[in-house]
Amino acid sequence: LEAIEVTFDYQFEYFGAIKTVPLKPGGSGIAVTTANVKEYVELMTDYLLNKSVEKQFEALKRGFLRVTTGKPLKLFTPLELERAICGCQIYDFHQL
Repeated sequence: LEAIEVTFDYQFEYFGAIKTVPLKPGGSGIAVTTANVKEYVELMTDYLLNKSVEKQFEALKRGFLRVTTGKPLKLFTPLELERAICGCQIYDFHQL
């Protein structure tokens, strides 16, 4: 790990510019080693799956709650709501 010089930050391209997000305070100055690679993976996973989409998820959550709170929501069972949101989870590839 030391040979590839990975640090505790995440870099990505955003409209042609390279953005750097520290995964922890001072992350750009902390090398990933075999001793701390588990922490790096945990922080990177948390950033990619949670923090990087937090703003978009909160907007989706607000919109979803705006149209699903109250009496209309109580008309559906949990299974009916899951099917309406996720669709059918059983796929018949032969029928396709």
